[in-house]
Amino acid sequence: MSDCLLTAIVLRESLSRFRFRFTTEDELQVGLEVAMWQLGLSWEREKKLRVGRIDFLVDPGIGLEVKVDGSRAALVRQIHAYLGEPDVRELLIVTSKSHHADIPGLVRGKPVRVLCLSAGLL
Repeated sequence: MSDCLLTAIVLRESLSRFRFRFTTEDELQVGLEVAMWQLGLSWEREKKLRVGRIDFLVDPGIGLEVKVDGSRAALVRQIHAYLGEPDVRELLIVTSKSHHADIPGLVRGKPVRVLCLSAGLL
């Protein structure tokens, strides 16, 4: 993947080619780490930001938040907080919840993308 500019769209498309088996958020995070390692990406897990910890910060500045439960409203609050951080230039939400699929595509002037997975199936 080093030959192209990594964006949240490219990351979403690349991760969508993998099959993930999970029932918990932690299991999905481990699967995502394996996939990103296979893609040759560089990331930090549980990256500490001023507003809290984001699940992953993928170089070059793509925040990756994993959600297998939780409300849409709580996720939107997290998105607004994370995209207020200068180190996060884009955000990819990897979720197993269909109600997260309609998250706005632009928040605080920064792109937000969503990858919906089926728990245990993908």
